[in-house]
Amino acid sequence: MKSYKLHFIRHGLTKANFNGQYIGITDLPLCKEGFAQLEEMTELRYPLIEKIYTSPLERCIQTGMMLFPNQELLTVSELREMDLGEFEGKKMEELQDVPEFQSWLRDNMNNPPPNGETGRAYVERLVQGIDKVLRDMMDNQIFDAAVVVSGTAIMTIMALLAFPRKPMGEWNCPCGAGFTALITPQIWLRDRVFESFGVVPLSEEEEDLDWLEQKQYENGFDYEDEE
Repeated sequence: MKSYKLHFIRHGLTKANFNGQYIGITDLPLCKEGFAQLEEMTELRYPLIEKIYTSPLERCIQTGMMLFPNQELLTVSELREMDLGEFEGKKMEELQDVPEFQSWLRDNMNNPPPNGETGRAYVERLVQGIDKVLRDMMDNQIFDAAVVVSGTAIMTIMALLAFPRKPMGEWNCPCGAGFTALITPQIWLRDRVFESFGVVPLSEEEEDLDWLEQKQYENGFDYEDEE
């Protein structure tokens, strides 16, 4: 059985990043600095993908279209950022004396922001989104795809679902960069886990491996069939 590659990539910069604001489902576009940074990153080596999946937020759609122009793009509502409720658009200094904010910092899995979403609901939704992406890939014979989401979504997904296990903070990545997951359908359907396979953009060593696997794919060779 063939494995599937998902390249989780963080969307580009928005004004909220510079302003130090908490932004979840607020639909901000990329700022001019975000566009400029991604324009520079298009000169780097990104994987050869067959489809883009993104959060429905504009910043994710814009990032996907910049890094992978002319590729089919599908938005997946479950991959949107966490709903921060009344914390949306606020800065740390505005919230530090708010009791609900302190409760959220202590345990966001169970203590949502006022009128917001618990971390538990967020995680469950993200897993549903990845499952929807993988099923679409299987239905359409797509074996290599990009998933453009927020940095928080990437850290959450990789910390909970990727092997080898690493703390959430070690899955932090710059805008326009991210990590590659190698997913075996049988293992995913049984355990909801996958293998961490590398970083995006590709390093020189990973470029060689990606080229080899691409040639094997074009030639109809699947190394898993040899086992």
